Amino acid sequence: MYLAYPDHNSILKFTPDGSRTTFASGIGHPYRLAFDASGNLFVTDPTANSIFEISPSGVVSTLATNTSTTEHVNDLAFDSNGNLFVTFGSSVVEFLSDVGGLESVPITVASVPGGAGGIAIAIEPPGTTNLSTRVSVQAGDGVAIAGFIISGSSPKQVLIKGLGASLSNFGISNPLQDPTLELHDSTGKVIATNDDWQTATNAGQIPVDFRPADMREPAILATLQPGTFTAVLRGKNGGTGVGLIEMDDLSTGVPSKLTNVSTRGFVGTEENVMIGGFILSGESAERKVLIRALGPTLAQAPINITGNLTDPTLMLVDGNGTVLASNDDWKSLQQSEIQATGLAPPNDREAAILATLPTGNFTAIVSGKNGETGIALVDVFHSF
Repeated sequence: MYLAYPDHNSILKFTPDGSRTTFASGIGHPYRLAFDASGNLFVTDPTANSIFEISPSGVVSTLATNTSTTEHVNDLAFDSNGNLFVTFGSSVVEFLSDVGGLESVPITVASVPGGAGGIAIAIEPPGTTNLSTRVSVQAGDGVAIAGFIISGSSPKQVLIKGLGASLSNFGISNPLQDPTLELHDSTGKVIATNDDWQTATNAGQIPVDFRPADMREPAILATLQPGTFTAVLRGKNGGTGVGLIEMDDLSTGVPSKLTNVSTRGFVGTEENVMIGGFILSGESAERKVLIRALGPTLAQAPINITGNLTDPTLMLVDGNGTVLASNDDWKSLQQSEIQATGLAPPNDREAAILATLPTGNFTAIVSGKNGETGIALVDVFHSF
């Protein structure tokens, strides 16, 4: 524990057994304290309108001094990206994180008439802010079905899109030309549908950066209570082709989260394998994630799918394209760890990867062993 000691112009350090030492001295009138991720201590001195930086070894340097006699430095706090926010009188300023430390010239990010006091940076809880699965959309049982769970107690705004024609811009030779989209609640009731996104009554409310690139692609913007939901992507009039079903969390600031997500669809070969992308968000440390690829289970009751993938394989790739892990039969690796989650695949031929992942973008690729094709399901769990 570290304590500002204004009367003696110093910072005290306390050990768990209660012993006390002077960590740094000669600081003027130390007031508020905050550590960065590297263990450097930052201290405000309202009498000198200064911010001091103290290294882990106790070396003191001056980060900034405000010469104004009316704008006094008060509080400070770091965000998860290492940026430092400080209240100076009626303003909140930000010192941006840079290689080797903080930039010395701050930028003003807010003004508070009457004066700014204490400051705290909210920590975003971990969650999934985006799921997108590219899959070969067939007719009948081969439509793409994405399930997701909203946990917590607050409503969440989500955007669900079904992409097809625009995938040709990414080298897909057989895109789904005219996809349609349905959203079901936990009872199976259809609560929203869309064919062409611009026909939706709230199309104008879809953020510009999130709108589908082709007018024939559907989108559903909905505010949902916590619960379980399913989105179904199919081709209009029985059309087939490669499609992408995507979900975006548009209200990341609320406590509720997209916790567990899954997609069922047809797994082909080459560009028709199933590719599930997900983004882990939040300002917490690394978290455990379980990814599964199911096939034989889909042929069993109560699902009873015909044409299922009998031997799926799974590969996990990070945002740089690096293969982090791969698996064929889940019991061949991490058997005890996966069983401990309570979410082990029901069939020995199904694949699973348990990984500890940081915030970032990841991709799970499902294919059939030896070029086999069929219907499979990929799911991602990070709340277990």
